[in-house]
Amino acid sequence: MTTAVCTSQWYCPPETLTATTRVYAARNTTYSFIQFWQLYPWLENFYAPFEKNFNPLPIFEFVSENWWVVYISLAIYMSMIIFLPMIMKKRPLKNLSTPLACWNLFLAVYSTIGAVRVVPHLLWFMSTHTFKQTVCTAPYHINGDGATGLWVTLFTLSKVAELIDSLWICLKGRRPIFLHWYHHVSVLYFTWAAHEAAHPGMYFIAMNYTVHSVMYTYYFLMAIKAKPKWLNPIYITFMQIAQMLVGVIISCFGFYYSSMDASCAVDPFVLKVSAVIYASYLYLFMQFMIKRFFVKNARAGQEGKVAASAKKNL
Repeated sequence: MTTAVCTSQWYCPPETLTATTRVYAARNTTYSFIQFWQLYPWLENFYAPFEKNFNPLPIFEFVSENWWVVYISLAIYMSMIIFLPMIMKKRPLKNLSTPLACWNLFLAVYSTIGAVRVVPHLLWFMSTHTFKQTVCTAPYHINGDGATGLWVTLFTLSKVAELIDSLWICLKGRRPIFLHWYHHVSVLYFTWAAHEAAHPGMYFIAMNYTVHSVMYTYYFLMAIKAKPKWLNPIYITFMQIAQMLVGVIISCFGFYYSSMDASCAVDPFVLKVSAVIYASYLYLFMQFMIKRFFVKNARAGQEGKVAASAKKNL
């Protein structure tokens, strides 16, 4: 761990801390890092020892060398999407409230903890560096190790588990809409590739954890029939659209910086793919919002007027 010169329990400037150093053999480099709780010592007791001492390098090597996990996961997933609704159509499982509630509660808690670990670190980094530095700095200098590194790594691995989201729909004899399964497939593939390429996805991870913490909490409340009336699902869709818009912007800036400055430690190809994927999400989520919340509501309103007029004429 680091040796601190600072004696304050509230805030220790980075220059008063001696950074931990690791040898990053996979990238043939040595890097140093400081953890968020070291900057704010009073937070240390809120971090578990396994978080503070996390070393991501073994998992990084696993991700790099085991693409079969992605291919097999996606093969099973697409088979489920295609065939399970056909199998379950005649005998759909209707009483899934309890397992669905447990699953969504688990993801809500997981996403909330992930946001609590990643977002403060990102905000601190943004407040002490230029925007270009936040985009161009190699991720292992920013968030690769310790508590933040653990939750960044779990983010990548969790995309395999999140494929289970679609299982509940298929068990009811329904096939997920294109936006649903395309999002799951592309997120898993891109996240795995970006993790292997050491892509600076701190912005993306922080946004995703935050949005998912709200989204899965909403799904949990729906499953237990305890959703407050003021919690309109359009709020979540707005959050998702904002997430995709920011993703496009950051990807474009990252590509621009990497094209103009060779010292920018990002992969231009990964950023191009990132921009295209986020743009496709942006389009699909906007299309979904318009159809679900505006066209559907307008149609329902028109049908209501027709029914009221017919009743009046009786």
